[in-house]
Amino acid sequence: MVVMTTVGAIFQNHALPHGNTFWSLFSAVTVPPYKTLNNEMQAMESLPFNDGRERFPTVSVYVVNDSSDQALSIASDAIVSTSNVTVVARSATHLKDDGSKPTEIVESAQQMGDKNNSNDKYHVLESSRESRLSNSIANAVPKEGREEKSIGKSYHMPKLEEKAPKVTFFSGSGHTSSHEKKETVPVSPDQALLYAKNEIKNAPTVRDDPDLYPPIFRNVSVFKRSYELMEKILKVYIYPDGERPVFHRPLLKGIYASEGWFMKLMEQNRQFVVKDPEKAHLFYLPYSSHQLEIALYVSDSHNINPLSLYLRDYVKKISSKYRFWKRAGGADHFLVACHDWAPYTTKEHEELHHNTIKALCNADVSEGVFVPGKDVSLPETTVRNPRRPLKDLGGKPVSQRPILAFFAGNMHGRVRPVLLKYWGDKDEDMRIYGPLPNQISRKISYIQHMKSSKYCICPRGYEVNSPRIVEAIYYECVPVIIADNFVPPFNDTLNWNLFSVTVAEKEIPNLRDILLAIPFKKYMDMQMNVKQVQKHFLWHSKPEVGRLTPQQTLAYAKHDIMNAPLVTDDPELHPPVFRNVSMFRRSYELMEKILKVYIYPDGRKPIFHEPLLKGIYASEGWFLKLMEENRQFVVKDPEKAHLFYLPYSSLQLEIGLYVHDSHNMRPLSIYLRDYVIKIASKYRFWNRTRGADHFLVACHDWGPYTTKEHKELRYNTIKALCNADVSEGFFIPGKDVSLPETNIQAPESPLRGLGGKHVSQRTILAFFAGKMHGRVRPVLLKYWENKDEDMKIYGPLPKHVSRKMSYIQHMKSSKYCICPMGYEVNSPRMVEAIYYGCVPVIIADNFALPFNEILNWSAYSITVAEKDIPKLKDILTAVPFRKYMAMQMNVKKVQKHFLWHRKPIKYDIFYMILHSIWFNRLNQIQS
Repeated sequence: MVVMTTVGAIFQNHALPHGNTFWSLFSAVTVPPYKTLNNEMQAMESLPFNDGRERFPTVSVYVVNDSSDQALSIASDAIVSTSNVTVVARSATHLKDDGSKPTEIVESAQQMGDKNNSNDKYHVLESSRESRLSNSIANAVPKEGREEKSIGKSYHMPKLEEKAPKVTFFSGSGHTSSHEKKETVPVSPDQALLYAKNEIKNAPTVRDDPDLYPPIFRNVSVFKRSYELMEKILKVYIYPDGERPVFHRPLLKGIYASEGWFMKLMEQNRQFVVKDPEKAHLFYLPYSSHQLEIALYVSDSHNINPLSLYLRDYVKKISSKYRFWKRAGGADHFLVACHDWAPYTTKEHEELHHNTIKALCNADVSEGVFVPGKDVSLPETTVRNPRRPLKDLGGKPVSQRPILAFFAGNMHGRVRPVLLKYWGDKDEDMRIYGPLPNQISRKISYIQHMKSSKYCICPRGYEVNSPRIVEAIYYECVPVIIADNFVPPFNDTLNWNLFSVTVAEKEIPNLRDILLAIPFKKYMDMQMNVKQVQKHFLWHSKPEVGRLTPQQTLAYAKHDIMNAPLVTDDPELHPPVFRNVSMFRRSYELMEKILKVYIYPDGRKPIFHEPLLKGIYASEGWFLKLMEENRQFVVKDPEKAHLFYLPYSSLQLEIGLYVHDSHNMRPLSIYLRDYVIKIASKYRFWNRTRGADHFLVACHDWGPYTTKEHKELRYNTIKALCNADVSEGFFIPGKDVSLPETNIQAPESPLRGLGGKHVSQRTILAFFAGKMHGRVRPVLLKYWENKDEDMKIYGPLPKHVSRKMSYIQHMKSSKYCICPMGYEVNSPRMVEAIYYGCVPVIIADNFALPFNEILNWSAYSITVAEKDIPKLKDILTAVPFRKYMAMQMNVKKVQKHFLWHRKPIKYDIFYMILHSIWFNRLNQIQS
């Protein structure tokens, strides 16, 4: 048995790890709920796969104490299962009393099993809840010793020679070294599934997985563990037999497209598919029920028997050509079929009909073909454009959904005429139509109706299934399912009660009352859950991340962030200081998992690659230093990068090129222009996006002006600037990033002096001291210097004052710290105020505040218009004490996001700057 390893590509593992229909369906096919007889010496146990209405007993065949994910190298345990004997062989540290080794125990057990069962025939279990796991040979039971559970007649198979599983034994504690001897014995795929079954039953509790939203799952812990084991263990063999177009030719368009997309992606897959059938756990019958209908059905004959006979003959062919079907009577085989007639195409072959796992859109439990717990309900997805299967995805916010309920469609089947009889043109809230009338569709299309409705009615057609269920999810409309006896897709995994409404067919006359009786809060929760579950129903033409370009990866990340799961209790994040804490956390998580940055090695020192870490412009230096030291985000291969960093220092540029008192910054801009021209000619990446995926970080007041001589650099490149003035045409909100200006006095100890006094010890109402440059500070002094005892407003702090209380002590003793602009809009005092627990009062018109796209500055600061300086004290004293207390608390909570560390820590200023650059890049991407 080959041990699976998880694919390392960023997008498959982290941006969309359980994110689409292919993986969700595959997971459902792989480990559905099951039922089997237990060893008579073991107690009955249950595995929580379903919703609790029905329990499926499991078999306790062995105990695995090693938690390693190396599924079949069960480190120090060799497990052998014969008909009535179960043996767990431990490592060499667990010898028998007679000193025999585990391999001797295995051999003894095997011999005993062979002796006890020399005349027995093995019987394939056929319970209506059977799955691949319970049908494994290692779990078979002699017919005489079991209760009869078959649906139809019994299928017998000769006893197969079983061997002990292949396990690597190590001496001592189970760890090995170069001089230790290894001993191995053979392993079967069935043992791998038994191992997986036991692991799933004992799944660790999932408390906080950013990729999975627990409310939409029946048991998120079981699902996650099952999915992980599927990725690591499962191997599938696809039969190469079968004539086209019925076999191996998927149709990717229309209402039956699900079967085609699954076939296409399965046959392209390299993670699960094996060429050697001996290594397989499952066997795929790659037929298309839609192609079968097109090829063989005679129009208006009402005879689908030829379709069933064709599939019967195919199964007979593969069962005679290969040994695998007969080994388990087809129980380890599966098919995926979406046509309404698909269930009936299996009826001429009894084993195919009863044993094989069928993934069906027509999941009707009343007709005896679909067996819950063994078969899989396949989502019926209408794909209109195979090149863009996700076209038109998304919907309007709840506030813009004025329609209570909507349906339009053909009038086939028993339910739809009844729906139209009671609700067609009967109520303004209920937009219920047959085919959507032209005069209506010209004003608002079918899709726009769904995007504008709270509930989308999904009645059955000829059969129980309907593509409207998935359409509703695509357009973020709560599905209302009217189809008695229908098993919703992935029902063993997803909790449909939390994102849909099920209405019995007989209750159609009460439909409006049923919907109006749902409390608004419950509807809001369901609609949120619809958005969260959506990713499990999406087809992607290239699900493997290795095939996605960096641009495509960012597009998927953006979509994932827009549908971020709700954050209710994260101890590391304080929601009041964020605009949307849920989106921030999801964005940050994806940044950590996805983002790769290439730093251009070009550029002469000291202007490039030589950071200055001290003074008021230190932010650009610290970012440059930490970015170039980083190993998590930085890549040496530019082909793998999502962003490209221009590693220059605006301060070093000013020191190196500016002529004192010349008032001429053009040489600085020309120097940077020439650098960009050089890298654009040397590398292909700038011209690919005209610099839109490049960024720079500059804190000098002149940082914006150094970009003016290169048009693409000025308008396209992401600029992280301390001088974030929106009035001058350089800083573009939503694209550029406002960089915090931090005044670092001691680079060896950047956090020195951090903290402030308790609120009760902050006796000064407001404080400012500083030089008198710029337009605002002289006005501040004019109105408030020596005018009021509560307002400690100075120019440079007088010596007679500083001898009693330093500048920093003033900030630590003040309720509010005044932060007026200097020559430019930015000021290091805002971050200083936050460092010392003082609420910042910002006076700088047209200033975009640092991390403004993420942080809610109104929760921990006050912004005063320049014209309102004369009213400054009145504005501050008008703030209720309770509100001030909340703001001061929020200052302390937000402080962590503005701290430099010599080795960055999660959510600190380095990561916040990088996140804002990442976040704003996503803003420019088309989803």
